[in-house]
Amino acid sequence: MAGSISWRLPLFLQLVPAVVLLIALVVFFPFSPRWLAAQTSTERQAEGRRVLARLRGKAADSDEVQDE
Repeated sequence: MAGSISWRLPLFLQLVPAVVLLIALVVFFPFSPRWLAAQTSTERQAEGRRVLARLRGKAADSDEVQDE
């Protein structure tokens, strides 16, 4: 390939999966339990416990989740 397409095409082809992955991360991944626990809102702290419980495979009111 000649001209600027020789570097623009590979760059574009690499950006497509990166953008798709970024959108998937923003939409489908929960907030960090650490960030949620640091918030002053009790709703956010409860959400942090739920996210942590889901990650650990335990109940939200289990001792392990509460201690962490």
